[in-house]
Parts: sequence; C-alpha cells; structure tokens
Amino acid sequence: MQEARRQLDALFVIHASISTIIGFACMLVPHSLAMSALQTPLYGHLVHEMVRLYGALTLAQGWLVWKTRLVGDALIRKTFCQAYCLCFSLQSLSMLRAQLSSPESHSVLNWINVLVLAG
Repeated sequence: MQEARRQLDALFVIHASISTIIGFACMLVPHSLAMSALQTPLYGHLVHEMVRLYGALTLAQGWLVWKTRLVGDALIRKTFCQAYCLCFSLQSLSMLRAQLSSPESHSVLNWINVLVLAG
C-alpha cells in the first residue's frame, strides 16, 4: 500500500511540475505559444486571452495536485485520479473530433496531443 502511495505521489509531482511550467508559459508568453501552435498569421486578441485563461487553469491545477500529495485520504486521491482520467479522455475526444472534422486546419501537433491525452 505504501508503495502505491509513493508511486502516486511521484506521478502527482510530475503532473504538478508540468502543469506549473505550462501554466506559467501560457500566462507569460501567450502570443509566442499561440503563434507556434496555430502556424498562421491569423491571430486575434481572443486567442491571446484564451491561451492566458487556459494557462491560469493549468497553473491552478498544478498547485492543487501539488497540495494533494499531502492528503492522506485515499478516497480524495482516487477521486483526483478519476477526475483527471475523465478530463484527459474528454480533451482527447474533443481534439480527435476537431482533427477529423477539419484536418486541413490542424497540424501534426494536434495528433500528438490526441495521443498523449488518450494515453
């Protein structure tokens, strides 16, 4: 049981670290990230703000996962894992639908995101 907790804590640390880095990047340099992801000169203020909002949510979830490592209640930890599984599955399905419905407006990066989120 302790080994499973240590493994989950390690996963939480990795997830929190990646979420924090991505969240800060989206908050601080939304233009650079959006331009490299979109690969188009068509870029508006709305895209800029959406990237920042996504960054705020991602940064907050990184902090939440970091703090959850300190919680001893197995049900809460299990619920976090289930919520992330659901969240990443739904994101993967949404991105897959976008890719299939409009493949010309998506890059290889979208396929990578679909696979990472589904995995």
